[in-house]
Amino acid sequence: MEINLAGLLPEALLIDLPEIDAQHEEIFRRIESLKATCFGSGPVSFAEFESLLDYL
Repeated sequence: MEINLAGLLPEALLIDLPEIDAQHEEIFRRIESLKATCFGSGPVSFAEFESLLDYL
C-alpha cells in the first residue's frame, strides 16, 4: 500500500510561519504514517509511535 504523505496539513491550519507550519506538517505526516502501519498487513512497530511522542 503506497500513500502520498505530501501536503497533509489542511490549508485552514497554516499560520504563515514557515517553521511552525513545517512542524505541524511533520506531525500530520507521522500520524498518517502510523495509520498506514496500523492498518497494514504487518506487525505494528512501536518505534514509530515512540518517535512521534519524542517529536512532540
